[in-house]
Amino acid sequence: MERLWKRRRWLILGVLLLASVLMVGRWIYGWGGGDIDILDFSAEGVERVEFYTDNVTIAANYATEFDDGFGVSVVTEPEDIQLIIDQIDSLQYAGNEIRDYIEHGIGIGGTVHYDADFYFRDGTKLRVILSSNSGSQPVSDRILGYSLVPAAKKGFLGKNARGSLKWFYDLYEKYRPIPEKEAS
Repeated sequence: MERLWKRRRWLILGVLLLASVLMVGRWIYGWGGGDIDILDFSAEGVERVEFYTDNVTIAANYATEFDDGFGVSVVTEPEDIQLIIDQIDSLQYAGNEIRDYIEHGIGIGGTVHYDADFYFRDGTKLRVILSSNSGSQPVSDRILGYSLVPAAKKGFLGKNARGSLKWFYDLYEKYRPIPEKEAS
């Protein structure tokens, strides 16, 4: 009878350990995460979306002497605004920023921001900030930190999402600012 209790203790301990590993994996790496679904509005109430990036690869091509070296693309078509909302909402949850510290170390640099500022018809504004700490990841599958400004609530750790940024590059190019030199 005593051997049976010892086996049960080891079985219970094993199950608790496995459950702990799965919970930590979900928290840090987003195992089993679904869509982040952070935007609860449609394109109908949005006047325009302004795209900004400090990614030199795309922004330097569209720089003007007035915008500190980086261009802002202004998206105004309702279909494209809805595409932006849908693409951001469909990013997959990928844990929190502890993942960045584990994979890249403390004091990482070189974060690239992809900002989408939503200007609503009622005069309010919402900024969605997507940021990437690894330029080596392909555009079609990138781990991104994400946050909203103003935030509903500020958490201790930032959250990560995984997905494609191809739509950002495509829309940035479609609505790109034309430098003064090209316009004349």
